[in-house]
Amino acid sequence: MLEKSQIVFGGQILVTVLGLFNTGSSFYLILGHLRYYLVPRFQKRIVRILILIPIYSFFSSLSYALVTYGHHLTRIRDIYETFVVYNFFMLFCEYLAPHNEGRRSILSLKGPAMNPPPFCFWNFDPSNPFFLERCLLGVLQYPFLKSIGTIVAIALEIGLGWSMQPFMSLLNFATVSLAMFSMISFYIPIHHEIYRFGPVGQFLSVKFVVFFQLWLGIMLGPVSDSLAQQLKVDPHLFKVYSEAVIISLEMTVASILHLRFFSFKGYIPKQPYKNLSVFGTLQQIGSWRDFVEAVQLARKFEYFVQNDREYEPLLPR
Repeated sequence: MLEKSQIVFGGQILVTVLGLFNTGSSFYLILGHLRYYLVPRFQKRIVRILILIPIYSFFSSLSYALVTYGHHLTRIRDIYETFVVYNFFMLFCEYLAPHNEGRRSILSLKGPAMNPPPFCFWNFDPSNPFFLERCLLGVLQYPFLKSIGTIVAIALEIGLGWSMQPFMSLLNFATVSLAMFSMISFYIPIHHEIYRFGPVGQFLSVKFVVFFQLWLGIMLGPVSDSLAQQLKVDPHLFKVYSEAVIISLEMTVASILHLRFFSFKGYIPKQPYKNLSVFGTLQQIGSWRDFVEAVQLARKFEYFVQNDREYEPLLPR
């Protein structure tokens, strides 16, 4: 029978090897998009989505090195996932039209559509002037509430020794479900207009990561505790180690999907071109200005609705 130290060492080797592969394949795509950065309104969002895999791979390896703080590192890591969901929603908006006026003009021609499950017995109206803002609110609550919940949970666990895992599982389930419901509701009426961009494969590759993380957080605890008792090892350490391995395997699948659905080859020009400088490109991708503007617009919309005042529909460019 293998010793515990051999199992831990083998897991660390597996996490490191998979992490290098996943990070390498992601940087291959990222550098390709940076080299042929010709459609910034698409590629800015795509690169932000692709960065998810190197971040997850890094934190999986870090969890092995700092196993005592593994669950805290996991929660901090998951905050970036919420930012990815927001960027994917905005990528759909960019696919639909480059400007707010065009997006609203297209939606104004749409008839009633059926809600995604489990509310498919009710219809919604995409031509409603507030439809975009409501979808945006549904997506933005995810990074906002998840970030606040993570900070509070870590503070209470470190400061008071409380176990916040049940609270975080419930919060994660509620917020990610609402965000994905809002995104699917937005996609349903516009799928014909954006079909040529291949959004289904992109959506599935992102949804795979989001929902895998959701159910992993719910199911791993009871399963790992049971296995830890059978193997007579510390339940906390076993959960951190096993989660790091599972996440690395998940990221391998996601990186393969990204190679297929987020390729930069469609952006390679047929004629000579002048690209932005590398610094200018990274500055544009790393700027949080559009996210801050989206939050401000959502707050403005909420204020006008609550006070029953006239509101001019708008989305961040």
